[in-house]
Amino acid sequence: MRKFLLYSTLVGVFGEAAIINFGVDLKLLYLIVFINFVILAKKQSILIPRFQIYLFIFLLFSGTFSILNGTNDIPHATEQIIGINVLLLYFYNFFLYFKESVKFVFESYAKACYYLAIIGLIIFIYTFFLKGDHEFRLYSILLEPAHYAGAILPAFYYYIKNYVDFKKETIIVTLSLFLAGSSIGFLGILIAFFIYNKKVFQFKNVIIYAGAISIGTFLYLTVDNVKMRVDDTLKSSSNFDVSGANWSTYALISNLYVTSRVLEKNILLGNGIGSHQLSHGRYIDSLVGVDEFSLIPDLNSKDANSLMLRILSDLGLVGALTVIFLIVKHYSNDDNYYIISRAILIYFFYKLLREGHYFSPEMYFFVMMYYFNYKESSKSSVEYEKII
Repeated sequence: MRKFLLYSTLVGVFGEAAIINFGVDLKLLYLIVFINFVILAKKQSILIPRFQIYLFIFLLFSGTFSILNGTNDIPHATEQIIGINVLLLYFYNFFLYFKESVKFVFESYAKACYYLAIIGLIIFIYTFFLKGDHEFRLYSILLEPAHYAGAILPAFYYYIKNYVDFKKETIIVTLSLFLAGSSIGFLGILIAFFIYNKKVFQFKNVIIYAGAISIGTFLYLTVDNVKMRVDDTLKSSSNFDVSGANWSTYALISNLYVTSRVLEKNILLGNGIGSHQLSHGRYIDSLVGVDEFSLIPDLNSKDANSLMLRILSDLGLVGALTVIFLIVKHYSNDDNYYIISRAILIYFFYKLLREGHYFSPEMYFFVMMYYFNYKESSKSSVEYEKII
């Protein structure tokens, strides 16, 4: 049953493409969480961490206050509050069950990424070479290349740090990342090399940094997709004008614009949990150049195209600074644990910059692994944070 809990959870983490829509997205992960909750309840008491009680109170206050203030509504707030708390509770209890095996869970995840990369390479070879689709980018069984990159970046860091023991895995995962052709994936690779050594600011790291900068420059100069997105984003962000921009840049700049408008009026608390889509509808028409995107003006309006933008829009500076504080507080620099902490940090960079869903399948898997890795490294028990 221990193996079933682990492997079924990993299937859910990578199963974002398994969705049925009935007005709301019903994901494979939700079914797995329901089944595994029943199993966990038979194995141990389902426990609520104290920090989740505080989070629930804060989100409930945010939702209630914003609804009364007219910037939010009950359906949007309720959906996010329930989704966040259910998934957080599951992954807390999942890692509580595996609390002395965080490294084992991470290694199992990394091995799953290796197999995911193999599947992606097979699909890529078939589509690119046999079908002749030369614009195809690798994303394996996920929904898009950026999501694939985000999901496997922690495994990439782990493998390059342990290259001697995992040569084959390192090569396969790295190749798949490059074939994904995702700008955020390339950025994740550069970040991985910048934080490769434990002591980031040692002089001997200059060679690694120079190499990372050289790779970044090479990608900008040679990969049209990367150059176009960088150029368009810099141009559009300077004056909030999306005229002539590509779709990716429009998604980012339009949501950046909406967030800036929200913060002009509610800088501390934002417009309330789950409110960004409503704020988008309220402000998007005043964005210069939006008429050129009349077919889908609300592109990425549900998730703000970036978790940081969404947190700022929904929860203001209070929410954003709290997230940054918690990431810093629960980072472990212990020799035996820092690799996992840094691997997941790269995912956090991806998530905060690129994808803003509050309960994407992999998010709380990484959040709770990061938390329990810190707890295990500090040798402090989580008992004092649990209540029935």
